[in-house]
Amino acid sequence: MRHRHRTPALALLLLALLAASAGAQTTHFSLGAGYQWLDVSGNEDMYKSQLNERQGLALQELSLTVAAPSGGLFDRLRVDASGFGAEPEGRFRLSVGRSGMYDLRISYFRARAFSALPTLANPFLDQGIVPGQHTQNRVLDNLDMDLQLFPGAVITPLVGYSRYHVDGPGTTTYHVGENEYRLDSHLAETTHEARAGVGIHLDGFQATVVEAWRAFHDTDAYALAPGGGAGNNPAPVLGQDQSLDSFNRRDRSDGSYAVTTGSFAGTVSDRLRFTGSFVKTDFQSSLAEDEQLSGSLVSFAIARFFGGLGQQTHARTSAPDWRGAARVEAEPVDGLEASGGYARSHRDFDGLALISSLYTGTVNYAGLDPRNLATLLTSTTALERNQTTWDGMLSTRNLGPLRLWADVARVDEELTVTPDAAEIVVPGGQGGRFDRTIRRWSAGATATVDGLKLALDWKDDHAPDSIVRTDYRDLKRWRLRADWTAGKLLRVVGTAEKLDGDNPAEGIDYDFRARHWGVDVDLTALEALGVRLGYAKFKADSAVTIVVPQNFTLEPSLYTEDGEEKSASASYKIGPVSLEGGWSRFTNSGDLGLSLDRAFAHCDVELTAALGATLVFDRYRYRDDLLAISNFDANRYAFLLRWHE
Repeated sequence: MRHRHRTPALALLLLALLAASAGAQTTHFSLGAGYQWLDVSGNEDMYKSQLNERQGLALQELSLTVAAPSGGLFDRLRVDASGFGAEPEGRFRLSVGRSGMYDLRISYFRARAFSALPTLANPFLDQGIVPGQHTQNRVLDNLDMDLQLFPGAVITPLVGYSRYHVDGPGTTTYHVGENEYRLDSHLAETTHEARAGVGIHLDGFQATVVEAWRAFHDTDAYALAPGGGAGNNPAPVLGQDQSLDSFNRRDRSDGSYAVTTGSFAGTVSDRLRFTGSFVKTDFQSSLAEDEQLSGSLVSFAIARFFGGLGQQTHARTSAPDWRGAARVEAEPVDGLEASGGYARSHRDFDGLALISSLYTGTVNYAGLDPRNLATLLTSTTALERNQTTWDGMLSTRNLGPLRLWADVARVDEELTVTPDAAEIVVPGGQGGRFDRTIRRWSAGATATVDGLKLALDWKDDHAPDSIVRTDYRDLKRWRLRADWTAGKLLRVVGTAEKLDGDNPAEGIDYDFRARHWGVDVDLTALEALGVRLGYAKFKADSAVTIVVPQNFTLEPSLYTEDGEEKSASASYKIGPVSLEGGWSRFTNSGDLGLSLDRAFAHCDVELTAALGATLVFDRYRYRDDLLAISNFDANRYAFLLRWHE
């Protein structure tokens, strides 16, 4: 995998050679890089799950702009990179082209994803054993390339390529027999996409059509973790101890689909404009799982003890869908703007799964009748969903400092579900034809008076019924923003939001309430001194009826969050020295009680006209109200050099 880490550096080297060979002139260059040190005490896994900074070399910024004489390979080139090395994320962007000939854009993104939370799937937490049994440590790479030929011409060919890759180990758990066992896993997932299309540019009309072909391949391998054979439940079942001697499983999924996208926009006159879009996909995928295990196990499903299990799963999925939209924007009279839109989407889903299981060395509970047993389960599911949306909007202008707007929309949903009987595990039917209509109203106003800007908007969604548990019947939102500026001395920005939603259907009883408000103050007492203060409050409460999986009874599930954020910072510049420092605290006293404090101090010195140095100090302090084993303190020190010309 190390070759992927060198991709940006190799690209930069190639670009430098191209620039030199073309006799180009560098118009701008800046580089900020250095070394950072970390001092972490407490739970390092929790620190990496939240921040994931590392010790080592770090690239803060690289920017290169090149101008070249006309007639060469390129006449403009721009490179930007940041975050590689000790940082958890790295980005690289390249834009190069020649006027009227081509425009090439390349972007690369790399990130580390780490998660090892003590409370996640950890039955031994009360014994002080951490982390949980569900962890991951993976690296994500994403590469995008787009080439546009003859930009600005009537006909513009478009080609592109993308690659997405995730790779890395993890841990998980697996339930077999009447016990649960810890497994090691490794995921490798790759997606390739090639695309080609054409852009059309005429007077007052633009259109783009692109055809893309995408293919993906995933493998996920599992093996019994060292020491995991005893399982999470050491108690005997029907008088027999359970254990797992070996476990191997390999999941492989492959898929491909073609995507057709199109968009157009046209201007009929100064008062009339129209736009539209269309997307069509045809998704096909297959899944193959092969699992082999042995041990001393018991199964209530077949009412037997068994010593081994071989299971194979084959599944296929087909999901074609399309959606299209059109919109007209007009100004029938001066000061009044009107627009209307129509959108239609359709999606089919058809899936088939075949699971074959072979239990070896089985005996009944009396210890008799040894033999092998085979089971076979087939399951098919189909879903068809249609959605139609109409909306219309009116807005005013030329009313002095006041602007008003209102929007009304109607969404019609049609859903047909055909589940397999093997998948229905709760009483009542889960299939059939469902229809639902959502009516949406929204309105808003903006006003500007002297140095004060106010913006208020309101939205209300209502449906007479629901189809799935996550559907709202009523959803209301109010949002207010105020921005006041007093010359160059003071700026105050405040926001407030209220969100209410519910679904009172029997057996669901979903209710959600959220409140958020905050204020930021920027004070410039002196030209060289700036102060910023911030405060925000967030509160959310939700309740929903859930099905208890052990006995399928209903019980309420309640969740609450009560968060508060405070921050203060100041910056001061005197001659070649710039100083900045600050502090922030986030607390949540709801169900997930925690606090995260950060203090920072940065010093930047301009050594020469082209060279500067920066000293960085960051301190993090995390505290969990219920689980002290999650706490950590972390200090980050960095020395960076910056060169620009």
